[in-house]
Amino acid sequence: MPDNQSPAAKRERDKANRWRVPLIALLIILSPLLLTIVAVYLVGIACQWLALRLLIVVFWAPRARRALIVYSESPHWRDYFERDLLPRVRADVAVLNWSKRKEWKTGLAVWVFRFYGGSVAFNPLVILVRPFGRMRVIRLWEAFRNARHGRSDELDRLKATVLTELGAA
Repeated sequence: MPDNQSPAAKRERDKANRWRVPLIALLIILSPLLLTIVAVYLVGIACQWLALRLLIVVFWAPRARRALIVYSESPHWRDYFERDLLPRVRADVAVLNWSKRKEWKTGLAVWVFRFYGGSVAFNPLVILVRPFGRMRVIRLWEAFRNARHGRSDELDRLKATVLTELGAA
């Protein structure tokens, strides 16, 4: 530390450093508790993932349910979903309308959406269900936004991917 600091600056530095040692000691003392909380949280997520996968295999695989589609009644994409996509794949998918979420019943589709959908760019969304493989989440919000601004190449690519994966291409 430079010796040419003013007394006020030295007092401020000392005041800031005064709490450093007690905070480090508190962190060391609480670290087993914090690690336990993190471990329990991670085990909880793993159990939820495992239960979800088991329910998908038991309930959706026999009915050939291959996707979950979440959309809303936004004028930007409602027509595409209701007129183009859903009639072509209706038998193979579970559908949730975000605009009617107050009417949703607790069920496997809602659980899959909440677990895999996340909280960013979750509407519209297609979750391709693979009972024994990795789920594929296709977020369409940004692609629809770009298409409104004249850049529709990504949206066209994602639409083709969804239709191909669901065998409706």
